[in-house]
Amino acid sequence: MQAADSPDVLFSQLMQLPTTTFETQAKTLIAASEANIARIESQIRDLERLRDRERGVIARLRMAIAPVNKLPAELLVEIFSLVCCWNWSSFNYGKERVKNVHKLSQVCAYWRRIVHTTPRLFRESLVFRLQKTPDADYLAVTKQWLERSSPYSIPIHLENWGEKWRSVDAGPLMDIMSATAHRWHSATFRLSSLDVLRRIRTVSLPSLRTFDLSSGDNKHHELTRPLLTAPHLKTVTLRTCRTSKFLLPWAQITVLDIDDDDPLECLNALVQCTSVTHATIETPPWKEPPDISQRPMTTLSRLEELTIDFEYHNMRGDLTGPFFAYLSLPALKKLKITMDMGDLWSSADFTEFQRRSPNIEHLTFVGCELDPNDLLAVLQNSPSLVDLDMELCRFCLDDSIILGLQYVPTQTPILAPKLQTLSMSYAGSSFDEDDLDAMIQSRWWTDEQLLTLPSPPPVSRWSCIYIHCSDDGPSKSFSPHILAKLELYRAQGLNVDVCGYEFEE
Repeated sequence: MQAADSPDVLFSQLMQLPTTTFETQAKTLIAASEANIARIESQIRDLERLRDRERGVIARLRMAIAPVNKLPAELLVEIFSLVCCWNWSSFNYGKERVKNVHKLSQVCAYWRRIVHTTPRLFRESLVFRLQKTPDADYLAVTKQWLERSSPYSIPIHLENWGEKWRSVDAGPLMDIMSATAHRWHSATFRLSSLDVLRRIRTVSLPSLRTFDLSSGDNKHHELTRPLLTAPHLKTVTLRTCRTSKFLLPWAQITVLDIDDDDPLECLNALVQCTSVTHATIETPPWKEPPDISQRPMTTLSRLEELTIDFEYHNMRGDLTGPFFAYLSLPALKKLKITMDMGDLWSSADFTEFQRRSPNIEHLTFVGCELDPNDLLAVLQNSPSLVDLDMELCRFCLDDSIILGLQYVPTQTPILAPKLQTLSMSYAGSSFDEDDLDAMIQSRWWTDEQLLTLPSPPPVSRWSCIYIHCSDDGPSKSFSPHILAKLELYRAQGLNVDVCGYEFEE
């Protein structure tokens, strides 16, 4: 640009012109400058587009030669699976998994294609906790997710639970879920009303193996009818009312977990499960003796493990004995009974039950107020008992138990001849320490000592003795020579821990 054409020189020349001529010339120059700016900006945009196009070419070329894009699709799928499952222990695992799958699908078209065509990424459980009626978008995404999991079997989990959720319409969601019912391998429902189950429209549930239902609905039990078409259903959990009235393939269930406020309903459900091997029952005891005199004896020939929790109910004098009065469990190996302190123990009913169930090897009592005579009766009818665990059974231990477990060659019959583990906590301290030592010594020998015996003893050797004894009196203390004996047993390999202590006020 010449000096005469500089803005300052040009402005000085214009200022010498008449006013009208000055304005005309200025407007003309402004228009020219604006046109130049527009032309320059257009050129800049064209250049920016060219620049961005070249950047895109560079990005695609770099992506093409990136190590991750040299991986086979099968290996990428393994990586994606690890990314989606990295925090599986989180309470919000299901929600986080959905987010992770979505993020992976947004990286590039290649990854999206791999994600959308990999059913295993979509086969993990989705937990639907409905706090409001799902809208169309929610239903569409759910339908798409479930469809992409095909052909894998899948778990489903629906919660519509509590008074505040009664107004939520779960029906449309259940319609979408039931379209995949033939692929359910487990189904979990937490429902205020069982009515939503009527939306399960299928002729068969061929993949279903586990069913878990929680509901306070004491009607609509017939709506579980589709489960009758589940030939492989083996594991059932029910937190329900009138449990025995559900339409289920009871005879094929092998693992049963029931929580019902009516102990008779629990018993009626249990006896229908003729193939059951493991059962857990949680129920209050009877407040009054039930009229079960006409009830037939039921034999569950496959039941190996039974846990019964007569849950805390803040009552005294309730009855638990009727539960055992008409049961025969010849294959039972492990039994755990939890009671509320104050519930009545029926020694006669339990003794008869033991005689019908002679193969119990592991026996646990929690909070059961057995007295020493009751415990003696248990031990006298335990020919197969290996482990005895007494927790918070405050009055069961005295010298009669210690002396009863002492092996004396001339004594017949031998009390609990196979017993190896004795564990008692808060069991009382009314026993003599020397009798305790004699009991331990009578059933303890080292491997070297065993080789010197003319024949193997008719009783099993102790493996563990744990006695933490306490009562309402002062703590029990042991003399130095008994403590020295206990140390010797430990040195020889016996796991023994015996002590006493006071209740803390």
